[in-house]
Amino acid sequence: MSDNEMLDEFDKKAKKFLESGKKERVLDILREFALVVSYDNGKELDNPKRFMDQQGFDEIEIDDFTEYQVAKSMIRDQVKRSA
Repeated sequence: MSDNEMLDEFDKKAKKFLESGKKERVLDILREFALVVSYDNGKELDNPKRFMDQQGFDEIEIDDFTEYQVAKSMIRDQVKRSA
């Protein structure tokens, strides 16, 4: 299985933006991810931007795919804790 086959839709978008130098768009991907994860955990996240701000994620600079994956994992954990 190739690396691309193991990436979900969020990973593919984030990787594309990081490779093209559009790092600011990665936070949009993470906000969307937070919204979906909260829904999957039976919780409705009314304002993903506010959630990201409150958790301090909007202050993180993501420069590469590994940093994105760490932030994504942290968001998933935080949403599960608050669900």
